[in-house]
Amino acid sequence: MATVWKLVTHADDSLHFHRASRHAMRCLGVSNHRGVTLVEMMVAIGITSLILGVLAYLSFFTARNLVIINRQAISQTSCAIAAERLATFMRGAAYFEPYAGDVATTAALRRMKIAVPTGQTSVNKAVVAFNNRTKKLELYMNENSVSFDGNMDPVGTADRSFRGIERFTLIYESAFRVTAMLEYQYSGFAKMLNTGSNMQYGQFITDVIAKNHFLDQGGPQSYEYDVNTSGPASL
Repeated sequence: MATVWKLVTHADDSLHFHRASRHAMRCLGVSNHRGVTLVEMMVAIGITSLILGVLAYLSFFTARNLVIINRQAISQTSCAIAAERLATFMRGAAYFEPYAGDVATTAALRRMKIAVPTGQTSVNKAVVAFNNRTKKLELYMNENSVSFDGNMDPVGTADRSFRGIERFTLIYESAFRVTAMLEYQYSGFAKMLNTGSNMQYGQFITDVIAKNHFLDQGGPQSYEYDVNTSGPASL
């Protein structure tokens, strides 16, 4: 098939070949498609970069929140277990005893002695204390097994400990009644609302009464209480 080319002169005196045949153009190795200008290329790159940036941010934000929510779940579970175990242990006490000077300085305590009956005439004093540095709630079965540093954090080998406790306080109501409060920090999307003065916390609050405060007649002098002064009305 013969290829016909027409030479055309435009008003601007430029010469152009009109395509007489697509087949002929392909045979000459000439593309019959319009190219991409620099402006179009820059716009396309900008749009692509914007889309990739948004996707990267969403991926990072999602991954970050998954990690933080996982930490919250661990902390919340730890608080729930610690609250249950601590309440069960404290309910078996004969009485509760704050450390000397603690009540005079603050109503919210981080440590307390728990007098656990070992017989009809004796008790063993255990200690529950919160380590604010390690965020652990620690239980010592003997008061001689623990001391405290300048920040009132316990020093010693705990018999039982619970990790992931953000805050812990004990409200001393009486020798037979204590309110325990364990807190974990909200995370995930709620963490976006956190500021230094507006932290988001969840709480487990348990009111504990020492069930063994009614002593057998002739009980130990170390208790210093009897049914005439420690009945339910005086709790």
